[in-house]
Amino acid sequence: FPESESSIGGDAGPPAPWSADGANLAFVSNVHDHLDIGVLDLRRRRVRWLVQSKWDKSRPLWSPDGKRIAFLENRDGNIQLKTISAAGGGARAVSSTKGSASHAAWHPKGRGLFYLHSTFTRPDRLIANLGGTNRTVVDSLQAKLPKEELADGKLVRYRTFDGRQIPAWLFLPRKDRSRGAALISPHGGPESQTVNEWYIRPEFLVAQGFAVLAPNYRGGTGYGRAWRRLSDHDLGGADMEDIIAGGRWLVKNGYCAPDRLGAIGTSYGGYAVAHLLEKAPDLWAVGVSVVGYFNWMTATTNERGYLQRYDRQKMGHPDTDADRFRKYSPIYFLDSIRAPVLFTGGAHDPRCPVTEARAMVEEMQKMGKTVDYLEFPDEGHSPRKMSNQIRLHERAIEWLTRYLPDA
Repeated sequence: FPESESSIGGDAGPPAPWSADGANLAFVSNVHDHLDIGVLDLRRRRVRWLVQSKWDKSRPLWSPDGKRIAFLENRDGNIQLKTISAAGGGARAVSSTKGSASHAAWHPKGRGLFYLHSTFTRPDRLIANLGGTNRTVVDSLQAKLPKEELADGKLVRYRTFDGRQIPAWLFLPRKDRSRGAALISPHGGPESQTVNEWYIRPEFLVAQGFAVLAPNYRGGTGYGRAWRRLSDHDLGGADMEDIIAGGRWLVKNGYCAPDRLGAIGTSYGGYAVAHLLEKAPDLWAVGVSVVGYFNWMTATTNERGYLQRYDRQKMGHPDTDADRFRKYSPIYFLDSIRAPVLFTGGAHDPRCPVTEARAMVEEMQKMGKTVDYLEFPDEGHSPRKMSNQIRLHERAIEWLTRYLPDA
């Protein structure tokens, strides 16, 4: 399928694309824009499209008897497990419409499915769907969580600079805890998506009284091929305008005062934070950039080979596209940044080399900017050790509350 991408996977875990008799291969392809599920009949050399819709699908799994295929369907960031007849038709929902299912596997005798499921307010559970009934087999919780302390995400949409509607998740604090401040939290990737799954960052921030908006800006996944490719050769351009529009939406709708807005992000989201602060300096009061990169020239030279190939496909080559690389590199526009910024880095980061954050801090210190830095000598791309995760969140919260204190 020219000008499209196809695969036999699409979710974590080993793919199982072959039918029991080895005559048919299930796959996903975005030849129709959204990821659809097709079956290639090897004898007839013909493709049948089993599931076509405006939602991205992934991870087709044949049942042991070859009669049904399970798959995941991403509906606006809620990922539902479904099955369909291998002949087409007869679609059935397995998991809830709310939350995210993943890691599905058929019962060895085809009696049903096992899968993981989580939501913004509930960590993963292993669920068995046998005979059409869902039953929790293993719960990752050791004790009940206090529901009154958790904030569920609300799906909202706002208009960006070119009229497109940007989907986003809005998390609100309890009224008695609100500090009258808000944060934009762009996802990493950039080919990624904030989905309705267990995600601790907004919970920590909401507990401190912040309203949090997590926008699924252009160039991300979940909304088809055309949406994802809007940022080709423009990473740091229109996608940043989408995020800035989200910040202005928060102010306009009264979630914070004009001088009570901050930004926090990781990886590409960390890059975005620095870029937002220099592109719209009057909008932001504070920023936290976690393991980001800030100079396209040096980042694409020092990162791992497979990431280098990806970035050059998305943005071009430093030898031929130097002007574009400079235009979208925050390190060249530090004089525009007014908000205090906390940067973090991992000494062994293969994705966003730690030299990126170090260079930003050094240059901002020379310019007399308000900046701080936290480096983890024993970590790579974002902390994995629990002690370091706690330290990161405590430091980020301390920085944010220092510059956005209680109203």
